[in-house]
Amino acid sequence: MLGLMCLAAAQSLTAPTDWPALRPNAVLERWQAQKRGLFLHFGMSTFTGDEQGRAAVGVDQYAPSKADPEQWVLVAKRAGFRYAVLTVKDRHGFCLWPSGQTEFSVKTADQPDVVRGFVEACRRHGLLPGLAYSLGWDARHQPSRSPEEYEGFVAAQISELLSGYGPIFQLWLDAPFDLGPDTDKALSRLYRSAKRIQPDCMIVLNHSFRDGTRVPVSPVSYFRSFVAGRQAALWPTDALSGLRTLPPVTGHNPVVRYLGQDYYLPMLVADTSAQEGWFWQPEDALRTPLDLFRLASEVQRRGAGLLLAVGVDRSGRVPAAAERRLVELKRALAAGRVYRNLLEGLPALSSSTLRDDPAYGPDKAADAEPRTRWSAQAQDRRAWIEFRAANGVRFDRLRLVEAGRRIRLYRAEAWNGQRWVRLATGRGVGGDGEPIVVPAVKAFKVRIQVEDAAAGPSFWAVEAFDSRNLR
Repeated sequence: MLGLMCLAAAQSLTAPTDWPALRPNAVLERWQAQKRGLFLHFGMSTFTGDEQGRAAVGVDQYAPSKADPEQWVLVAKRAGFRYAVLTVKDRHGFCLWPSGQTEFSVKTADQPDVVRGFVEACRRHGLLPGLAYSLGWDARHQPSRSPEEYEGFVAAQISELLSGYGPIFQLWLDAPFDLGPDTDKALSRLYRSAKRIQPDCMIVLNHSFRDGTRVPVSPVSYFRSFVAGRQAALWPTDALSGLRTLPPVTGHNPVVRYLGQDYYLPMLVADTSAQEGWFWQPEDALRTPLDLFRLASEVQRRGAGLLLAVGVDRSGRVPAAAERRLVELKRALAAGRVYRNLLEGLPALSSSTLRDDPAYGPDKAADAEPRTRWSAQAQDRRAWIEFRAANGVRFDRLRLVEAGRRIRLYRAEAWNGQRWVRLATGRGVGGDGEPIVVPAVKAFKVRIQVEDAAAGPSFWAVEAFDSRNLR
């Protein structure tokens, strides 16, 4: 272990005192050059379905048939990502390496060291390895420890990770506001100790839903209980971050003033390839290539990096549908364009709308906003959504992305000016959003008729496009 620490220091491009950076340096430039990273979410939350780790669980609930870090890294490589970040401790507090600080880990679960498998696979295939660690909201270890004791526990675990697995490209620290009354001092101590081990490791705090214009200040808590009257700057950090939040439309200015000093702080946007969750969930849906292309393009245009999350499933693999979607994104970015949804902006109607709330109106299934959807009334078992094109639209592909996987039987049809033409039927839609090949048609109306559903049907996306535009 000591040898690895010395090696990291000997090869360092910077010194611990150079951080946070006052101006661009070789480490920051290398980090910015990567542009996009894949954020791999896997752990106890994969098996409980609870991303916040609210319920106490035993190690036996972590039960992949075979965690396959090699497959994860190959997916990242095929999809054009240059680095990958693995969540190594989630909010349940479960550790994907055999930590000497706790029994709540892969060791007690009689499972392999996932962290080692991951970093070694990254190095074999030419990707830079990163790790994500939940500082706060740790359901297993915080309740039984004082803030001082818990800080010591965290420091020891971060030391294990940075000393035992060779050079780490990026360390993402989640829930940094949850370290107790002295959160600001704790963050500073943890940052300095990490930099002493690996000065070139980019340490990025999760700043939540912020646009990167300033160093954020947050209310302070300890294990989800707020400390009255206390706030702390989420600092130090080597970059600012936005959770599902982009920099201003004018672009990110990396020169950020904090306590009278200008720092050079690039920005990282963390977002998901799924509609809702960060970890894999059986009923979650993938975002469409159009949605992801707009996200990645706009993040780059505004001068930030993208960390795009994908959930590893309970078998221990990235699902095939998610891999296809990421590869589609790579191809679209290489081409600089993606298909256009021909239904976007058209007048939309539906048989009903959930609670008569416009936020769930039929137009939300084909708008340009991420994570908006149409929903029928909850009690509806039959429903329809329709789009009208006064001048007609020509298409030969449909993409349907369902929310909730409730639909049992549906049909898609088009009004060609004289009659309704049946385009497709199916016994389920699901959330993978694979393109549906349909007869080429010029349609003046497009309708999806749900003939049977377990509850009110809902679509994240209804898209029509012309395959000729993809060549």
